[in-house]
Amino acid sequence: MDKKPLIVVSIYAVVLLIIASLSNVVGYQTVQVLNQVGTNNEVNKIELLFQTILDLINSNEIQQKSPSDPILLVHGWQFTGPFSPNDLWNNMAYKLTEDNESSLVGGMERYAGNGFIVYVSHYAHDITEGMHKDIREYANNLAEEIDLMKSTENVSKVVIVAHSMGGLVSRAYIESSDFGNNSYRDDVSKLILLGVPNHGVNWRLIFTVFPILPLIYLYFIAMGWIAEWQMRPYSSFLNILNHGKPLKLSGEDIINSDVDYSTIAGNIRKSIIWGDIDGFISVRSVQLSNVQHFNFPVYHDELRTNNSVYLKVKELILQN
Repeated sequence: MDKKPLIVVSIYAVVLLIIASLSNVVGYQTVQVLNQVGTNNEVNKIELLFQTILDLINSNEIQQKSPSDPILLVHGWQFTGPFSPNDLWNNMAYKLTEDNESSLVGGMERYAGNGFIVYVSHYAHDITEGMHKDIREYANNLAEEIDLMKSTENVSKVVIVAHSMGGLVSRAYIESSDFGNNSYRDDVSKLILLGVPNHGVNWRLIFTVFPILPLIYLYFIAMGWIAEWQMRPYSSFLNILNHGKPLKLSGEDIINSDVDYSTIAGNIRKSIIWGDIDGFISVRSVQLSNVQHFNFPVYHDELRTNNSVYLKVKELILQN
């Protein structure tokens, strides 16, 4: 952090205090009779000025401070392969770190710069094909990556920024006790969710070749696509994740109270049935009960690349 602006501001504050003190002394010596109330008011003004300067210094430090926890970028669902997690995230990784040359740590790209340490998750393991496995299996892979990050960086927690299905993978790890395996290691400080279908995907918007929704579901079953089946609205997977029971369809969303959640959605279009959507995922699907939420007029994939979204993500990362 550049200390020069803080030093200048501090010197300026001291000079103001000296001038104010000299003014009080001269006034006392020449007038001799000074109204006590007036003196108190003058002192209060000086204290207020000094406090204002301190607030400015503290504000500047907040803006320039760096997070103590490394950041893990978790990509979303991919229909087919091959794909590159690094290509999906290099825009945000570069904006955070300004690092053009990442290093590899356990198969993950690692970026460092501007006080940030950023990893790109490869939780799918096989990037030559689409992502159709059980979301809980991907969550186990994610847990292993977080373990590696902690040991490499010598930290106890990480920040997760997740897009689309990657947010469900992250939640399946953080909220693993919902599924009875309790594999969560209390090692995520913040979870920032970008366009995550917490309440399901309207697959008709993606598989437009099918005239009716049941045919899409039959196709998932025939293909053995578990992840897509789990992301159906009101699926047992989502019901457990959100409400704790496979048949509970509504109610307040259950989250891990020890993790700081935030949700961000795109609202570029409107749907008669789903309301505001990012082209694929509705705002209503993204939102979680009692979690701070933000909308941006962007499409689903732009949530990873749009500069306004990036600035909000950075603000949330730095937020105490």
